[in-house]
This record gives sequence, C-alpha cells and structure tokens, in this order.
Amino acid sequence: MKKYTYTPNSVMHDPSISHSARFLYMALLSFGQDQVSPGQARLAEKTGYSKSTVKRCLIELREKKLISWKRRGRKTNVYTIHPVGEK
Repeated sequence: MKKYTYTPNSVMHDPSISHSARFLYMALLSFGQDQVSPGQARLAEKTGYSKSTVKRCLIELREKKLISWKRRGRKTNVYTIHPVGEK
C-alpha cells in the first residue's frame, strides 16, 4: 500500500456520490491507480464498513462509471479504476 493517495477533486466534491462511496473510492486508490484486487472483506476492514455497505458502494461507483470489475472465480475481483477529468 502507498504512503499517500491522490483523489481527484471531481470525485471528492461530487454531491451525487455518497460520502461512503467516496471513501471507498479512496480506499481502492490506496491499493493502486489502475487495477487493484483487494477482497471485499479487506475493503470492509480498511474502511470500517460492513461487507454489505462495501458492496453497495462498489455498485454506486460502477454506476458512476468510476470503476468496473471482473470476477475471478474463487479469487478476489479485479477492480479497474477508470480515469476521471478534473473540474
């Protein structure tokens, strides 16, 4: 994990994204900038959220086209973090 995380202002200040989804987005970015594969349990541990909240936030971020993911069977999902423009 990196020592700091860059979060785009366009995500940080977007009122259409819930606070919990923004924080989860930052947690994903803390693992890398392009593709990351932390498990949902690990994301729950890092954020202090329940696994159901993590799932809800992941869906919200996908609906906002900020992330997508691929399932890998019994392994953790691979999350792709999509580039965003700055406002």
